[in-house]
Amino acid sequence: IEKGSSQVSLFKDCFIFKLRSGRWAKPSQVYLDSPFYDTGLAAYFEALGDKSQCWALSQDYLACGISNEKISDFAKKVGVIYQLPISEVYCFQNPEWSQLSSDPGGKGNSSHVDYTILGLDKLLETPTFELSRLVWQTMNSLGVKYLQASYKKSDKGGFRHGHSQLVHFLRKLAWVPQKSDKFVQPCDAFRDQLPNGFSFDEGQKWLEAIEFGTTAKKRSEEYVVQNQQAQRMNFDSADEAEKMAQVCNLYRQLGK
Repeated sequence: IEKGSSQVSLFKDCFIFKLRSGRWAKPSQVYLDSPFYDTGLAAYFEALGDKSQCWALSQDYLACGISNEKISDFAKKVGVIYQLPISEVYCFQNPEWSQLSSDPGGKGNSSHVDYTILGLDKLLETPTFELSRLVWQTMNSLGVKYLQASYKKSDKGGFRHGHSQLVHFLRKLAWVPQKSDKFVQPCDAFRDQLPNGFSFDEGQKWLEAIEFGTTAKKRSEEYVVQNQQAQRMNFDSADEAEKMAQVCNLYRQLGK
């Protein structure tokens, strides 16, 4: 394999990797993570539990006399998983299916292009920091094609486009961590509240697709206006004005 990749296919269906459980597996049934190659994939595959079809490499390889770098390089070349797997799926489950399938074209060979990460939507209903970071880093590395779903009814028809299933569930779930130790929906997240390990590039298309910071930005702009109005009335801030309004309301209720 080091001399050339022409022999890689020899190992595709062979049970050549030992797992932590002691069993043996084909390359496609194994994932890499620390201490061999830091991918963060354990956060995903371990969270899947019994539904996982991929398992960690045995720690026995640490004492086999071959460097971690060589083991990882060989494993990646023969098909071991080292990135969060993106699945191409049919569009039927896409929230925009009614729009995607609305082309009046006749029946024929339909064509689907949609993307998701199997099981991830359920896992992110109760996210962990490690899993969220894995998703963030994965999305930063993906091409824009994974953000879009496309469908056409027949060979003669044209494609209709929408957001991919991956975009839809990342948009709606509260999985983005903030320094307050809370997880929020992307629209409610603040860039300056992202913890370490969540690199931010404003030009990333996926951030725009999941509506990162849109609600937070509106709230921030509204708060600035409210602060200015409160200061004109000799309050230090909008929060102080709000507290005073609550006190006044309480006195009115007591007076009644």
